[in-house]
Amino acid sequence: MRSTEERVAAVKQRIAQHARKKALQRSRILAIVTTGASFALILWIASIMPDLSARVMDSNYTKFQTAASIFSDTSSLGYVVIGLISFALGIFVTIICYRTHLLQRQDRESENSQENGDDRTH
Repeated sequence: MRSTEERVAAVKQRIAQHARKKALQRSRILAIVTTGASFALILWIASIMPDLSARVMDSNYTKFQTAASIFSDTSSLGYVVIGLISFALGIFVTIICYRTHLLQRQDRESENSQENGDDRTH
C-alpha cells in the first residue's frame, strides 16, 4: 500500500502529464489552423491578383513608369507578389513546425526524466 506522500506525488505527476498533453494538443491545433489559413490566404490572393494587376495596368501613368521593366504589359506582377507572399507564409509555417518540434522534444525529455526519477525541470 502506498503512503500519502507517494499518492500525492503520483497525483502531481498525472496532473503534469495531463498539462503537457494539453499544451502539445494546443500547439498541434495551432499549427494545423495556421497552415490552413496560410493556404486559404494564398488561394484568395491568387484569385484576386488578376483583377488587381489589370487595374494597375489600365491606369495611364503606369504605362510610362514601367516601360522598360518586366511588368510593362504582362500580368507577371501578380505572380511575383503571390510568390513573395507564399515564401513569407512558408517561413511562418516552418517556424511553427520548428516550435512544435521543440515542444515535443521537451515533452519527451521531461517524460524520460520523470521515468528515471529525476525531479529537475527543463
